[in-house]
Amino acid sequence: MLRTTILTSAVLTMMFSVACNKASDDQQKANAAQSEANNKIENAQSEANQKIGEAQASFAKRREDYRHQTTLNLQTS
Repeated sequence: MLRTTILTSAVLTMMFSVACNKASDDQQKANAAQSEANNKIENAQSEANQKIGEAQASFAKRREDYRHQTTLNLQTS
């Protein structure tokens, strides 16, 4: 009876150990995937910020050119 209990305990301990290792591996894979996704998001946001900055600079230049041209037109009228 004691042998059966010890054997059963040993088998159950090994099963739980394997299950814990699998869960740990799955968590590590999930963490790696999340890290990769975060890096892609950061890169995309950086690109978007750069394009927004360029668009704002272009708009400011066009607005200033228009204002300047309108002022000149009004002075010559």
